[in-house]
Amino acid sequence: MRKVFKYLAVILALTLIVGIVPVQAATGVSLKKTSRTLFIDGCTGKKADGTAAKFYSYMNVKKFIKGFDEKKMTVKLETEDKTIASVNNKKVRINAKGLGKTVVRVTVTDKTTKEIKMQKSIAVTVKKNATAAELKCTCADDKN
Repeated sequence: MRKVFKYLAVILALTLIVGIVPVQAATGVSLKKTSRTLFIDGCTGKKADGTAAKFYSYMNVKKFIKGFDEKKMTVKLETEDKTIASVNNKKVRINAKGLGKTVVRVTVTDKTTKEIKMQKSIAVTVKKNATAAELKCTCADDKN
């Protein structure tokens, strides 16, 4: 009987200790995507099958940061080539400017401690949207 009480006392003590000590959450800040294709002048129209085209000329980076808390963290963007992709740190966006490829560095810091929580890069490819004049129709009876 004494062993049972000792066992219960130990379990009760451990339960109280675990309940008092706060559990710290992991920072867990990461990028959901490390590459992105943007299109000059974008297109949000419809494809031939009726679905949305979603050829965007910008990228809202906050949506791609897993574990980001706007109240506790800040984001800073830096581009390697401003002629291909520019950054807007106020809106936390990458904007397509010219054709090519570049890298945008994303730095997430804690607002209070100024500690860097994440520092990653996004490979950005900027392409030109197709126009109706550039599309070629290939029909079954077309001999070209």
